[in-house]
Amino acid sequence: MIDLTVVWAAIIAFAIVAYVIMDGFDLGIGLLFPWLDVGEERDAAMNSIAPVWDGNETWLILGGGGLLAAFPLAYAIILPAVYAPMIAMLLALVLRFLDAMGAFPIIWALLQGGPGTATETLGIYIYITTWQDFNVSLGAAQSYVTMVMMVVIVLAGIRLLRKEKRSFDSMYAKPRETGAV
Repeated sequence: MIDLTVVWAAIIAFAIVAYVIMDGFDLGIGLLFPWLDVGEERDAAMNSIAPVWDGNETWLILGGGGLLAAFPLAYAIILPAVYAPMIAMLLALVLRFLDAMGAFPIIWALLQGGPGTATETLGIYIYITTWQDFNVSLGAAQSYVTMVMMVVIVLAGIRLLRKEKRSFDSMYAKPRETGAV
């Protein structure tokens, strides 16, 4: 008979190892980036990770979800202990995204949202609306709506995390002693 505990532990271990191996490549290139010459070396480094650089975090989600599903007590103990490193990692991901936004002029110069609208992201669409079509009010409105949507998503995530923490706190709280002897 197969023990599900061992199967889930193997799935979670695989997810974490996959993340460490695959994202280590991305982070290694990020660490080397300041020492690479501007031009061909940096372009080669970015082109080597560009297709997959943001998909590696999926392995962390699989590991965390598996931990919650298979080992809820371990999840309740481990997760609060790693909040600070997780916040630092999320801050690093945000800063890495902001650095990647510096590539917008290069992408725009090469592709300009083309061919057709195949590479037209929301940022490029807003840029085209605002500056090429010179519809500044619509572009500003789109930017504000995008910002509000991002704020709502973040606040919803925070609310869900607080709710989850309260449920775990109540689930694993020690029963109170009644003073009666």
